[in-house]
Amino acid sequence: MRLWRKRSQNDFTSEVQSHLELEAERWRAEGLDEKAARWQARKSFGNVLSANERFYESRRTVWLDRLRQDFVYAARQLAKNKTFTVVAALTLALGIGSTTAIFTLVDTTLIRNLPFRDGDRVIHITDVRLRGQSTGGLVGVPRFFDLRTLARSYDALGFYYFYHPILITGSSLPTPLAGIGVNGTFWRAIGVQPLLGRAFTEEDDRPNSPRVAIIRYATWQRVFGGDPSVVNRDVTLDGKTATIIGVLPPRLEYPRQGEIWTPSRFASAQWTWRGEGTRFVNVLGRLKQNSSFSSAQVELESIGERLQKQHPDTDANWQFAGESLRDYLYGTMRPALLILLAASGVLLLIACINVANLLLSRGTTRAREVALRRALGASQSRILAQFLTENTLLALLGGAIGLLATYSALRWFGANLPGRPGSSGLQINWPLCVSHSASQH
Repeated sequence: MRLWRKRSQNDFTSEVQSHLELEAERWRAEGLDEKAARWQARKSFGNVLSANERFYESRRTVWLDRLRQDFVYAARQLAKNKTFTVVAALTLALGIGSTTAIFTLVDTTLIRNLPFRDGDRVIHITDVRLRGQSTGGLVGVPRFFDLRTLARSYDALGFYYFYHPILITGSSLPTPLAGIGVNGTFWRAIGVQPLLGRAFTEEDDRPNSPRVAIIRYATWQRVFGGDPSVVNRDVTLDGKTATIIGVLPPRLEYPRQGEIWTPSRFASAQWTWRGEGTRFVNVLGRLKQNSSFSSAQVELESIGERLQKQHPDTDANWQFAGESLRDYLYGTMRPALLILLAASGVLLLIACINVANLLLSRGTTRAREVALRRALGASQSRILAQFLTENTLLALLGGAIGLLATYSALRWFGANLPGRPGSSGLQINWPLCVSHSASQH
């Protein structure tokens, strides 16, 4: 059984020829010669060329053919006018690339959620000196234990500090790493789970527990070649055996400087001295679902005042304060980023105006071409579609160049942006890029 299918142009042409042959045969049977019979057949049928054109116009895919023809013609026109094409494409690339890069930074730092579970509930807690030189918000270890005992607004409180261990794996040479010591509830406070293995627990934080470590994704790739069997592997860390129990996800590494994480093994009973030498940890807290930032801030102030009275010799000049992790990482960058975003928007507007002026100037030189096409039968809609196709192709070219520049810029920003590990934390905002290209039409 032959399935029905839509007739092609060749099928239609063959049918027309068959009809003409049958009609000519009828006229020959009536006594006309060959030439007269064919002339009468064509006369009775009508204009063959018009029939072919009407059939072509009736096809559903005719717009695809026209689109292909328009793009081919547009590419030839742009290639023919190289100076105009290069200037217009680079102007668009400058506007699209700069705006996309700056908006991506703003989106990543000020709009998009932090790369942690419920990142807006993570609070960075600082210890503020009321009088005298600041210590950058670092908290004393004894004061952290007091805070953990007294605070009620947090599901978990964690701290971290930096050190520089030496790693030895098998027969390899010693590898110096950027190490981070954390307490057992740090990963619960920040809301991160390893890509492989498990996170630390409070059991790992006890002084006599087996030594364990978690490595950064980049360290896993660089030192261990991405071997998935690295979990539960024993290594030598600062001359002592430790077991790797986890590998962090590539986009969930905080702090960014860390390459290997180990439990702190601090016990509150060890910290009877509350002097300046104990101030070296950064503290993070995860707010409970029923706790607000304002109530947590009031609680921090209350705890600070209580410790001032309990330890007047060492704590009288100190007070706890908290801010969201987003504000801690990017708060100082906010004004500069917003100014840059506004400036990039103005730059994009100027780029669009300049390209529009270039297109208008070029349009005046193509008046004869448009007149000739109109004389040959092209409709106004077909001419407008052709110009729209050229502008689309030009916008795509400028957008592609702009995105290449944006990608390079984001790799640099990603390597220097706090809280975002490398370029993996910065992703080009594709809907914005599409809207930028569409705006050029």
